Amino acid sequence: MGAAEAEEEYALLPTHKTAASAAASTSDFDAAEGDDDAEQGHAYPHTDETPHKGPRMNSVFEQGATRKLVLLGGTAFFLLCLLVVVATHPVPRDMVREGWHRLPFGDKGPPRPYGAKEEQQWHDATPRVERNASVSLQDYLATRFDPESDVVMWTMATGASPSYVPNARNWDFKRAELGMPDSVVILCLDEECLDECERTGLRAHAAYVKSMNKIPPPSQRSRFGKRGAERGHQLAYLKFKAMLEMAQSGYYSLFFEGDTFLSEDPFKYMLRREDDTWDVQFTEDIGYLLNFGWIYARPSQPTIDFYQHAFDQYIAHNQWDQELLSNMVRTLGGREWSGESGKEHWWLCDQIGLRLYMLPLTDFFAHHVTSLEWYYLPEGANPIMNHLTAVLYPNRQFYPKERGWAANIDAFYTSPRPVLTGHPIDTEIHAAAHYARLLHVLAVRMGWALQVPSHMTVHGADGGNQWAYTRNWTRLVSVEAAVPFLFHLLSQTNHLDLLENNFFKHAERYLPASILKDWTKQRTTVDLTEFSSLDDLVAHLEALNISDTKGHIVDLANYDKSGSSAAKWPLDSPAAQNVSQVWREVPFCEGFHKDHLPFPWCAHLPLSFA
Repeated sequence: MGAAEAEEEYALLPTHKTAASAAASTSDFDAAEGDDDAEQGHAYPHTDETPHKGPRMNSVFEQGATRKLVLLGGTAFFLLCLLVVVATHPVPRDMVREGWHRLPFGDKGPPRPYGAKEEQQWHDATPRVERNASVSLQDYLATRFDPESDVVMWTMATGASPSYVPNARNWDFKRAELGMPDSVVILCLDEECLDECERTGLRAHAAYVKSMNKIPPPSQRSRFGKRGAERGHQLAYLKFKAMLEMAQSGYYSLFFEGDTFLSEDPFKYMLRREDDTWDVQFTEDIGYLLNFGWIYARPSQPTIDFYQHAFDQYIAHNQWDQELLSNMVRTLGGREWSGESGKEHWWLCDQIGLRLYMLPLTDFFAHHVTSLEWYYLPEGANPIMNHLTAVLYPNRQFYPKERGWAANIDAFYTSPRPVLTGHPIDTEIHAAAHYARLLHVLAVRMGWALQVPSHMTVHGADGGNQWAYTRNWTRLVSVEAAVPFLFHLLSQTNHLDLLENNFFKHAERYLPASILKDWTKQRTTVDLTEFSSLDDLVAHLEALNISDTKGHIVDLANYDKSGSSAAKWPLDSPAAQNVSQVWREVPFCEGFHKDHLPFPWCAHLPLSFA
């Protein structure tokens, strides 16, 4: 696939973009209408002549009264038309709703208390989830954060099919581990998201729930097709709307998508808020000028103007968010600058005075630039933020666990349980694929977790040429059966608890050493050369009488050794007849011969090949 084709496919990918939107303004429309009104509504002729007295107009005062009645009637008609527009069109309606609290008679919200003790009590009593969609974002933030010191870290998420709240929870857990302030806010897109945030203690706001917003139909110029839960016109509209409203709120903000993962405090690697040389900090993108998954914004007037332009442009053209913003930088007169040091990367948009600082890929890394073979990290680089762009949902869930970016969500690392694993193997590719499926079938059949082996070496021939590759397990074996979309999971009769190879090393951060030691020392090695069939092996495993609630490791050995017939065992034998067929057909991944993750990582090889 060429770079241009890959770029276009990347633009259409359903990558986790829990994302942001912006609010509307009608300033251009109002200015034009105001000019018309000034020219037409006040062009009255002046005369000194005595008016004609008829039966219903006996004096100049009566004539003036009639004119006033006409003016009042016209004004009333205009206001009625304006109210109809405000009530039916989402842009002015949202503008009025969000600006209501600024009016003299508007709702000012609860007063902030004075004193540290009262402030803490007030915050403790403030609900973390706001279900009233009529509460503006600014009012929601004002009751929870201080604009002089807090940075609002926020994302958007769905709670159904699939749920991206676990991604947000992972981000928030990691934020806490890194000692960052408790200022994460989820702007929910559905009721399920609000429910899950309430259950798990995340802050959330309902102002951007799709069903509670009247969203204009797509423009006829729209390039959007059906893009699943993560993309589409509704999400993009709400994302740009929220972006603008966040800037207008007066708060510094960090927007992060749910597929970003932290290893260090990112604020130590970005320009500080005390440095007034910047307005917005974006991450780099090779295919486009900037990446939309990570945005640190100062609530300056140029930032507000930038998002206002973006929102207006989106309503007119419905472009893909990243493409739209990249094009806007250019159309607003953007010019590149290397900074005073000559080693930085800036975009300066002189038309609105916007200063965009580009965060380096070595620290804020988007993975698609490597999978598309556009850019490779220098040796020794260790990004503090990894953005899993162009990686499909199941891999986005499991890859962070492999890299140690995942937190202890739902006691994943602190719940002792039986675990099945296997030794690394060195064998022909068909036998290797059979080994992967055997492990899945056994784990599901026994109801145990499956810890993937570290690696395997596979052999084959192509056109008479022999080849061999040693790869990490998940470079070869798809995780999609074990980490499916929610609606796929609901259709399955079996579930698999999939653990990364370094699971116990990662668990050291959360599990007391004594419990971890007890878990890992309870290890049983099973020699596959001692069994003649899958049924015999299952009978042996059942005879071990391993408790479902205690930690134990069962390690399968010698699959690829002489004397083992396991590579020829049927996987649909009576002992595994209740196991879903999906586990007997776990696919291998294309592109495992490449040194780096291929785009979009694991496209499935035909079962006939492996």
